[in-house]
Amino acid sequence: MVGLEIQPGIYRAPGGDTCIWQRLSGLSGECQDIIASGLLATKPTVDVLATDKAFQAQNCGTWELLGGNPGVARPQTDGA
Repeated sequence: MVGLEIQPGIYRAPGGDTCIWQRLSGLSGECQDIIASGLLATKPTVDVLATDKAFQAQNCGTWELLGGNPGVARPQTDGA
């Protein structure tokens, strides 16, 4: 849950062949709750916004907070 278990901000993880992440607007489990998602083999970078309800990820490694959230969601996969 954003604001409780994870704070808004820009995060990066090591990634991997089966790394998958989702930013969610709700917790119903329905597809319409997915704001953005990714399946990445390289270092995913994700902006978790204060307006997101939740963020979930699997098999990505430990997510590192890079900085405060500028308020713009822009997943990046440049590996920088």
